[in-house]
Amino acid sequence: MDPESDVVEEDSELVEMLRGKVAKLEDELSELQGNKSTLIEPLLQQFSKEDQDKVRAAIHEAKLNKSQRPMTERDIRIVEDEMMKILPDTAMAELLAARRSSILGEVEDQLELAPPEQKRLRRLNYCLRGALLMKSDPTSRRKLWQSYSRCKDHLPPFIHLLPDEAWDILWTSQDEVSEGGQDRALHLSTLARDMTQSGKQLNFRQGTVLIESLLIEGRQLEALKCWQSLAGQVDKDDESLIEYKMLGVRLYASGGDPKKAQELAFEVLGKEQQDMSAVLVPVMEAWVNSTDDYGTKNAWALYLHVKAQLGSKIMPADYDQISVAFLQAGRKDLALAVFKDMMLTGEETEYESNELYKRSLGLISKLHLDSIDPSALTKVSLTALTVLPRKFQNKFFYGSWMKRLIGLGCPDEAAVVIDLMFERGVKPDSKHLNGIMGAWLRNGTAKDKEKAEKMGWAMIQERLDLVRRRRGSSVITGGRTEDSIDIPITPHLKRTVAPATIETFSLLLQHYERRGRLKMVQLLRDHLHLAQIRPNTYFMNHLLYAKLRSGEHQRSWELYKSMSPKVPRDLETFAALWDCEKAHQNRLNVYASDWFPGPRRIIHEMVSWYTTLGPKSRHDVQQAITKELYDQIIRCICLSKDLEGTIVALYAMKEYFHFYPDDGTARMVTLQVASMGKGVSKHPGRRRPRVSDNSQSKANILRISKVFELITEQRADILQKRGVKLDENAMNEENLYLLAEFVRVILRKMTPEALEVEQRIEQASWEMGVGGMRILEPNLAAST
Repeated sequence: MDPESDVVEEDSELVEMLRGKVAKLEDELSELQGNKSTLIEPLLQQFSKEDQDKVRAAIHEAKLNKSQRPMTERDIRIVEDEMMKILPDTAMAELLAARRSSILGEVEDQLELAPPEQKRLRRLNYCLRGALLMKSDPTSRRKLWQSYSRCKDHLPPFIHLLPDEAWDILWTSQDEVSEGGQDRALHLSTLARDMTQSGKQLNFRQGTVLIESLLIEGRQLEALKCWQSLAGQVDKDDESLIEYKMLGVRLYASGGDPKKAQELAFEVLGKEQQDMSAVLVPVMEAWVNSTDDYGTKNAWALYLHVKAQLGSKIMPADYDQISVAFLQAGRKDLALAVFKDMMLTGEETEYESNELYKRSLGLISKLHLDSIDPSALTKVSLTALTVLPRKFQNKFFYGSWMKRLIGLGCPDEAAVVIDLMFERGVKPDSKHLNGIMGAWLRNGTAKDKEKAEKMGWAMIQERLDLVRRRRGSSVITGGRTEDSIDIPITPHLKRTVAPATIETFSLLLQHYERRGRLKMVQLLRDHLHLAQIRPNTYFMNHLLYAKLRSGEHQRSWELYKSMSPKVPRDLETFAALWDCEKAHQNRLNVYASDWFPGPRRIIHEMVSWYTTLGPKSRHDVQQAITKELYDQIIRCICLSKDLEGTIVALYAMKEYFHFYPDDGTARMVTLQVASMGKGVSKHPGRRRPRVSDNSQSKANILRISKVFELITEQRADILQKRGVKLDENAMNEENLYLLAEFVRVILRKMTPEALEVEQRIEQASWEMGVGGMRILEPNLAAST
């Protein structure tokens, strides 16, 4: 089989990869010719001048070919052949020889294939060679997997003919850990199955991957058989033996055989003590999930064993892992006792679990491992062993537990704690329920979002009932009913839950606003009024975003004006207003009767708000303002074609928020000026025109850019004559002045009277709330 005949169109990425290698060699050669030190120079200096000339000639010939036509396999071989002649014993020579080999030659010989199938198989062969050459390249791995999957789909028998070398390259390439490699585990498990199907013996690493995938699919028996078949491949060193037995613990525990799992777990613990809780937690889960009471007491005995063994070395993470396991198994009482022990860490108290166990059995001396006997637990009640101190019987204790569970990403388990609080006569606070709601909404699953909505509306109903009781009336007109929003209240939440707060409304508002459920947004706003709760900044901001999303820009401004006298504003409030202004400028989204006050008014509002803040709050705002918001402000002013306002806005952002223009800002302003030039339509149609839509606009941009360059050069000459050298701060001031002066020049061309230009700029500054602000040339001292 002639390799050169195999170069087909879809193999271009391999050629591109090698072209890149040639390009690097070209760069090295150019640096050598310039007498610069390079990475390849020391290597070439080891050879004779004749050999060096051969390499340079090969590179030069490839370069000429590349400039005349697309590179082919022959072009690449010119360089490769010379390198292999000069460096026959290097790793490069071995890699190039491997790349030129046909890994799947025997497979093609054994299969009678039509041309399309031959093409796919040769494609896979090239991808295998590419992956061998570039093991860490994510593109090579992706292309190889795509080619392998296509061959499996169209050539089912071929996996039985793949040589070991091909399987090894496939496995090695897909086993690479890289950024964005989310499919790694799926690919490895697929390969392990295919290798098993083809009759290839899996090694220990491949076998464990297959077992993991079978466990995920719930195929316990198959996973257990595969685990047992790996016994002969386990090395006698501790690491692989422990990994093998730990896998067995998980298999037996998930398969409902806690006794066998416990035996293996104690074998592991006999060799390794550092991660005792991780070894025994699956066994505890298996015991507590068994139907009989004996299993629960075995689980508790294992927990006491962990505490007695680790003593003061037991970590909060160990308590967390065990308490979550008990919560997930439905044993709230045991989970509560574990959290109680964590809170009692460092205290000598009779309520600690091991102390309760000793007292229940009449033990006097220190608790030893041999003293913990599951059969002895049948003589006493677990209730007596999990008693809670009186000082913990309050909402603060349970609240700290819920907060910890939410931080661990376990909102369902935190909701179980709510049930436990009701059972023990402790009423949860609204902030506890809000925390669980927020965690459910952040999780992203449809089921979690539904639970959050149910909890939120149950709290809102409780708040409405509270208002009704205060008024002494039996009904609140216009209140929410279950039928009105089709979110039935579950029995779990029909208890007297905590009433909704503004945080409850805010969480639901953000949820509905981001999903465009505008009717629900309005319903929430109505209920906020009925609940007699004052909105906060967060609530107002998301109402503005909801109006923005629906395209009601005028309504968003009216909402802002009606709420801002009563609700504090923040930077996010103005970010929402600027987003509305940007959308308003886009004629695709503007309604015929829509209106928005424009950039000058928004800056006036923003500066007026800023000046009411204290020193610390002003500093916080300056730290919080982002480049994205700055660009949005300047962009909106540019779109409004307000040149005087542009100058004022640039200086106002510097004066109040310490933000200076950069190259991107200069480009926006330049395009603004170009869009106002000759040849741009003054009456656009359905869309806002781009300034580069026609040749006249492009000419405008070029002409305006030259004006800006000329002003910059003239200013540089002036500073040079003054002997001024600019540091970083002075450079920022100078860039601001140059951009403002550029806009001034344009204004003077449009308005011949210079005095009138300055008067219009001053008028704009007063309209924008920054009247009297200094808009002059920076005071730059000459360097000494």
